[in-house]
Amino acid sequence: MQDTSDEFRAYHRSRVAQRSDSERLLRTLHMFDHGREIMRAGIRHDRPHLTDTEVEQRLFLRMYGDALPPTLLQRGLERIARDRAPKGAAPVSP
Repeated sequence: MQDTSDEFRAYHRSRVAQRSDSERLLRTLHMFDHGREIMRAGIRHDRPHLTDTEVEQRLFLRMYGDALPPTLLQRGLERIARDRAPKGAAPVSP
């Protein structure tokens, strides 16, 4: 489906091209962050009982589960649990 006119597409491209590299990078990072927030909201909606740490772990799996080998996935999940644990608390295993 294409609902954008060629004229507007060209206008948009020219506007984006006028931005500096850093402006384009910042815009991309904001879109990435916004996408992560949308995914978090979906996880919370589907599983409201999850802790914040569990939500972050599920987000990590959703984003990288098909791309990383199991050992790196496990290390990532452990890192999320460790980084989000209260100071002085025992490590939480995922």
